[in-house]
Amino acid sequence: MIHLDRVFKFYRTEGHVKIVLDHASMVFQAGRSYGLMGVNGAGKSTTLRLIAGTELPNSGRITRSTRVSWPLGFAGG
Repeated sequence: MIHLDRVFKFYRTEGHVKIVLDHASMVFQAGRSYGLMGVNGAGKSTTLRLIAGTELPNSGRITRSTRVSWPLGFAGG
């Protein structure tokens, strides 16, 4: 199981702040398949990197009680 608890992620770019996840909470159950859908720039790849642990959230917590495949955080989906 992978649990995102009030995860907040933002980037500062050229004088403004781009919020990718705004205190998002989700539970991904082991043995299930999930899909992330959204337009370009919606934060799909960033969410995958957060789940994989290759990037850290600005606040909130991500807990994993399962193994995450190493390419997940580097392949961008």
